[in-house]
Amino acid sequence: MKTPETLPAWLVDVQDAYDEALRFFDSDAAAHLDLTELYKLAAPIAAARRGISDQDTIDSMTQHTFERVDSDIELGGSLSAYKFHFVYSYIHSHTSPEVIDEFGADDVMGYVNDHWDLFDERDA
Repeated sequence: MKTPETLPAWLVDVQDAYDEALRFFDSDAAAHLDLTELYKLAAPIAAARRGISDQDTIDSMTQHTFERVDSDIELGGSLSAYKFHFVYSYIHSHTSPEVIDEFGADDVMGYVNDHWDLFDERDA
C-alpha cells in the first residue's frame, strides 16, 4: 500500500489501521492479548500496509514503538489509553524504516489528534 502523501490521507490510513487492529483483537487469534496491548499490533500492521517484509526491519519498528510506550508510561501515561497508544505507535513505527522522519510523524500525530478523539476508546 502506498504511503499517504497528505495529512488527511494519513488520518484515513491511521483510522483504517486502527479498525484492522480491532478486528484482529476481536478474533480468536488475539485471545492472548489484553486491549491495553493493542499498540503491540501497530508495527506489524504498519509493516504489512507498507509492504515491509524484512523481519529485522519489523523487529526494529516494534522495538521502537515499545520503547515509546514504555517511556510514556514512565512519564505517567496509562495503558488504558489504548487507542492513543496504538495510533502513536502506528504513526511512529514508520520512522524506524525511514518511511517518514520524526518531524513528519509529529506533524501526522498532531493532525490526527486534532481531527479524531484519541481518548474515546473503540470509536473509530
